[in-house]
Amino acid sequence: MFRDEVTIVAAGGRGGDGRARFRKEKYTPRGGPDGGDGGDGGDVLIAADANLTSLNHIGNRKKYRAGDGQPGGGAKRRGANGGSVVIRVPPGTIIRDTQTARISDEALSETHTGILARGGRGGRGNTHFASPTNRAPRTFEPGTDGESVALTLTYHIPADAALAGFPNSGKSSLAAALAGTSHSPPPHPFSTTAPFLLTFMLNPFARIRLIDLPSIPLTDRAAGTGALPFLKHLLRPGIVLLTLDCASDAGPVEQFDELYRILSVNGFSPGGKKTVALLTRSDLAADPGGVEKARAALAARGAAALATSVHDTDSLGALRETLVKLLEIQPDM
Repeated sequence: MFRDEVTIVAAGGRGGDGRARFRKEKYTPRGGPDGGDGGDGGDVLIAADANLTSLNHIGNRKKYRAGDGQPGGGAKRRGANGGSVVIRVPPGTIIRDTQTARISDEALSETHTGILARGGRGGRGNTHFASPTNRAPRTFEPGTDGESVALTLTYHIPADAALAGFPNSGKSSLAAALAGTSHSPPPHPFSTTAPFLLTFMLNPFARIRLIDLPSIPLTDRAAGTGALPFLKHLLRPGIVLLTLDCASDAGPVEQFDELYRILSVNGFSPGGKKTVALLTRSDLAADPGGVEKARAALAARGAAALATSVHDTDSLGALRETLVKLLEIQPDM
């Protein structure tokens, strides 16, 4: 199962107590206070790890608690600090406070590190409370509790482009043909059950990260926001490729309008993206002239349209060139 969202509790360690102790040596009468300070509690840290591609490794673990600081010792010895806990997440993870929904951190880069919950401060020993009028203080400070916060970790796949479409619209086959992989998805609906990231070269100078999203269900299309949680992965890519099956009973323009509507009611507006309508399986269209009519109608809706087929190398080459232009990648001179 692909996990892209988990809820956890991060708790910093408690600070160690300070110590009230007096120096006792044979030839040192009235040695005075020498209680040490307690160690600080450990922190709960977040760190991006480029080797991770989901939140599956967190599994069902609900709480991450750092180590407590140790109490102070004699001879002004400070207690050891508590051990910190590091939660590793894939780059592109957003951390929100579960109660307020406020974004507290974003692990976007491969080198990102941050603190989710700080450990408590260690208490001071009685050496800090000595004064000319109180040479034998028995006062010390207890350590403070660490922070505890409920957090929701949401992984947004960091990609340049995403493929979205209805079942059997040729998404996965097209992605495999573009990437030049040998992967051949099963010919039945919903063979793509989780977002899948492909990284490949479009030409010697341009690399693209492309998400192949699960198919959008044909039933219950009027579902509201949150019904299709995998659509969250459309938020980060700047390019959205909508696959429209030319061999389907429903025309490409009808499919485009329905896809656009479903994306809108699920909280995603393609209007701010570079949207390309891919007329897939164009070689199997019952009316070849209808493909050109569909391209014109989609252009009127503000979407660039390309006729594509996994069996037509020219159409795949045209799609690669289009993607290079949309990525605005210039070769180094």
